[in-house]
Amino acid sequence: MPYTLDDDEIAVIIRPASSKDIEDWNGNVTTGIVVGDDFALPQHVLRDLVHVASMFTSAIDVMNYDDYVYDTVMDHRQQVLMNEIENQEIKDENTGEVINFNEFTKTKGNA
Repeated sequence: MPYTLDDDEIAVIIRPASSKDIEDWNGNVTTGIVVGDDFALPQHVLRDLVHVASMFTSAIDVMNYDDYVYDTVMDHRQQVLMNEIENQEIKDENTGEVINFNEFTKTKGNA
């Protein structure tokens, strides 16, 4: 699933760390920041984007040794996911009706 960065994007790269044999992977990751060859925005914007991306990668490191930060991020992640579920809309292809699903939706059969 390749992705080509647009001229206004940078990316954070995450990959499994350490083990040559992925079956022995211990959950550690390495991170990197990538800027495309054709980045077209001003340098001050690039600096700010790299700053934000490096904050992401630094947060991953801090979560490895600070339980409070880890728990805070996990709680926030759970809330974001729940909000996404609550706001998810599915369109019934037979009727064209929009169906809203959330954690309280009751369904029959395989859903």
